[in-house]
Amino acid sequence: CRRLVWSLLVSNCVVLVTLWVGLDLEKKKYQRKPAAPPSVRNVTQVCATDDPYSWDVVTLSSVVEAHQDQKLVSHCGSCGACSNPHDLYRLSYLDGSDRVRVAGCAWSIVVSGKRGVDRCLQNKLNFTTACHDCWSRYIHCSTVHCHFSCITRGFLGPSGCQECQARSCKAEYLQCAGVDRHRLGFVNVEKDGSITPEAAADSCQSIDYRF
Repeated sequence: CRRLVWSLLVSNCVVLVTLWVGLDLEKKKYQRKPAAPPSVRNVTQVCATDDPYSWDVVTLSSVVEAHQDQKLVSHCGSCGACSNPHDLYRLSYLDGSDRVRVAGCAWSIVVSGKRGVDRCLQNKLNFTTACHDCWSRYIHCSTVHCHFSCITRGFLGPSGCQECQARSCKAEYLQCAGVDRHRLGFVNVEKDGSITPEAAADSCQSIDYRF
């Protein structure tokens, strides 16, 4: 019995040390990377359309150009794989349960690789194939670059999961998808219900319609 208890204690210590060392090395690595690119600030391009329910979208240099061409601004930033009515609707109504599903899909990569993540996202979030491919890449990027930061989730100190994902994977995701919730006009709200000036500035205020 003592041997069993001793073995468990040693195993737990090894796991904790491995997590701590991995987390420390990962944190140093992602903090050397440039700060996460803002979703909206310093972004002048917009994705526009003639009809909110049309899949024909075009990237224009500014809101002014869009309105001069009598087009409606779908979101800030250039158009991407998720800039169609179906995916914009899904992004607009993502809630806490959807985020739990995304986290669940992230574990699929351990068992089934990228194909498993693709199937999980398609079944649980119902994005178009091109859009969920962007999400799949984002999850794969997070798994590769932010494994320890996200798996500990603050267990060994303040969680750096979101900062790591933002610094390591956000730019590639936006280049692929074209849009996130900030570019759709949503704002990050603090736990006390307040909105920081930075969060307000990084939320698109130029959208001409919502679903």
